[in-house]
Amino acid sequence: MDAVKTEPLGWSPADVSLNQREMETFSIAKAIMAKADGNWSDAGFEREVLQDTQRYAKRQNSIVIPHQLMQRDILKSGTGANLVGTKHHDDRFIDYLYKKSDVMDRVTSLTGLTQDAAIPRLTGTSSAAFYSEGSQVSESTPTCDQVTLSAKTLASHVEFSRKVLVQGLPNVEQIVRSDIGRIMAEKIDATIINGSGTGQEPEGILNTTGIGSVALGTNGAAPSYSKLIDLIAEVANDDADEQSNVFIMNPATEAFLRKTPKVSSTDSVMIHEGNSIAGRQVVVSSNIPSNLTKGTGTGLSAIIYGNLKDAIYANWGSLELTVDPYSKLDYGIVRVVAFLEMDTAIRHAESFAAIKDANV
Repeated sequence: MDAVKTEPLGWSPADVSLNQREMETFSIAKAIMAKADGNWSDAGFEREVLQDTQRYAKRQNSIVIPHQLMQRDILKSGTGANLVGTKHHDDRFIDYLYKKSDVMDRVTSLTGLTQDAAIPRLTGTSSAAFYSEGSQVSESTPTCDQVTLSAKTLASHVEFSRKVLVQGLPNVEQIVRSDIGRIMAEKIDATIINGSGTGQEPEGILNTTGIGSVALGTNGAAPSYSKLIDLIAEVANDDADEQSNVFIMNPATEAFLRKTPKVSSTDSVMIHEGNSIAGRQVVVSSNIPSNLTKGTGTGLSAIIYGNLKDAIYANWGSLELTVDPYSKLDYGIVRVVAFLEMDTAIRHAESFAAIKDANV
């Protein structure tokens, strides 16, 4: 369990042997176009790579992206790129304003699973007590349960014009990766934070039963330094305060705390200065909700404190892309649906505490 807590498994059935240069050479855009047209003459390298992963395909007319490329392009934020045009400035391409977050890099990742996973968890320990000579020592038994993970399908539908895929400059590859990768990564990130746990959506930190709670007011209230220390205490009282614990908040909350003094009668020291509060690092994520309600209060924000290593992200296999060149053939559009089997879970609810009524 110590190993699982600190190290991703790092292997997937869809792994292939690729060096760094080959990983950089592989073009998802070329692979999509070749799959759509059935012509691999300009995508020989991609075809060779995908032949090794094709046995993991679960859907017709699909390609399975090697896991190394998924880690690079799907679970990490990409960079902007250029568009097709007769004369354009690729260095000035205006990228979409994707949500920002630094959560995915900090959770525990279990990759390449092939079956449902059950991780044993100690929920109660044996006990010790002083006893008199000759008296019976009371028996005590530790108790256990399991953290279970089962594959849930995350899907995304994107469309590309044939002109972009065929005539785009080499950097058009970044558009394809961004469109497919970032939207998947954002949803995974948002699910870890605030997954509803209803239907097929996994349960996130904020909806996990048993996490600590600090309330600010009947209708919400402005967060204070004292209340943030109470968040730390909620976790520490359950023996779960670790050196790696962080505050997680949205940009509006971060800005508010950088403008708010620790002590109301002074303005020399703000609650949030540098990159920490009370010596704990601050992680900013736009996926932290800012639309919560309490009493008559609306537009309230959440603030989480805890150990993100106790949040588990698991995936089964790799990213699968189903290519449909026919539905919008008369528009010159290739439709791509991305599928990823994944789940999230919390190892210890006690590792987290949250404010859900911050008026910033």
